[in-house]
Amino acid sequence: MVESYVSAEPSMRWRGAAKQAEAGTNLPKQEGNSVRYVRSIFVPEDETCLHVFEGPSLHAIQTATERAGIRFERIVEVMQVEAVEMHGVWGTSQ
Repeated sequence: MVESYVSAEPSMRWRGAAKQAEAGTNLPKQEGNSVRYVRSIFVPEDETCLHVFEGPSLHAIQTATERAGIRFERIVEVMQVEAVEMHGVWGTSQ
């Protein structure tokens, strides 16, 4: 996950940041890298945009982010749990 600061005004600025993140993943593919843009989440109260990528390493994602021109605060590994997975973990069936 790539965390970047995005001013809340104008409110559409975060959408531009998300498009920039998505477009940036095309650049490394030309060099054989396999970084994939998944989604972006905007937190208006914190003026933060969280870009989620899949890739072989944090370094590969950092390279894609830098080439896309995205200024970021940090890049961290995250794990995702889907609702379907959670039902199996806790043994609920609905």
